[in-house]
Amino acid sequence: NAATRKYLTQDWLWYWPPGEMVDSVIWDVGSAIFQSVRYLVSMNHRSILYIGDTATYRGFAIRWQAFQAAMAEAGLEVRPEQHVIGRVTGREQWRAEVIDKLKRTGPTAILAAVPFDLAWIYYACSAAGLRIPEDCSLIGVIDDRNEQIPNLTRPILLIYESGVRAAERMLWRLANPLQPYESTLLQGPFFAGDTVRPR
Repeated sequence: NAATRKYLTQDWLWYWPPGEMVDSVIWDVGSAIFQSVRYLVSMNHRSILYIGDTATYRGFAIRWQAFQAAMAEAGLEVRPEQHVIGRVTGREQWRAEVIDKLKRTGPTAILAAVPFDLAWIYYACSAAGLRIPEDCSLIGVIDDRNEQIPNLTRPILLIYESGVRAAERMLWRLANPLQPYESTLLQGPFFAGDTVRPR
């Protein structure tokens, strides 16, 4: 039906809106962003460029909100106009915006919050005359290990484990239909690869 199609075409399947009477299990992207910002700050990075769609899916909006909160925790100001956010409408326009932000704001690190932006970010950095990690460090929030960049510094998203836990939860719900609904967020570890260098 139309409601089901809406849930499947947006990411309500994974990130249910607050107040919905359902059980949910998902990897914790908010914690992943906090881990990333804290790691960069521990490496003395203060100028961090956030790159990521913040509008298409609720999960993407959660990442941006977590970034703002993590930066505030570190005492760092976030001015939205200095980051590459919003919905991607065209790759060439987006690439030009990334290059412009790299040149104008001079970040020492990039947090790539959406997995399919990585190759384009490398392309934009090269066009701006920047090398990763020599000139600019990079953390990527990706779904799985990237064979092109196996040592990418990244939070580990527990996608498989979330599926297993969700299946367990469905069976539990069948046996306990009157129990309160719960939302479970699975927090993964952090992989300190070779795409971040200390300042």
